[in-house]
Amino acid sequence: MKSSAWIGFVIGAALFATLAACTNGAEQSPSVYIVFFHKGSAEIAPESREVIDQAVAAIQSARPQSVALASGVAVGDNLRLAEPRFEAIRQALVAKGVPVSLIARASLPDAKLDAGPTGDTRVEILLLSKAPS
Repeated sequence: MKSSAWIGFVIGAALFATLAACTNGAEQSPSVYIVFFHKGSAEIAPESREVIDQAVAAIQSARPQSVALASGVAVGDNLRLAEPRFEAIRQALVAKGVPVSLIARASLPDAKLDAGPTGDTRVEILLLSKAPS
């Protein structure tokens, strides 16, 4: 086997072993769920309800220490909508059985972050292994 082919084989084998170790045979749910809103609205869009359902299922199975709801990027009208969007997601989670005591408020990353045209119209649901301090 040529040295370049051997190096490729070793790298491929190492990558496979690393990925296998990460999954450990069990399928894991993501720890962040992103709910997008229509521009200028705090109403949960019908297409976003599935994301909320997936987050609730993950919360119920993973039993995180805390669930942070991150909203509020100071771009355009979105800061004014941060609180109503947070409240809409909080109410949706609670209505589906997530205890209020698990839910905490958080901020979205820096407003200068380029998250694309819809990046500032979102609330992120983050499942945390530790409660925020």
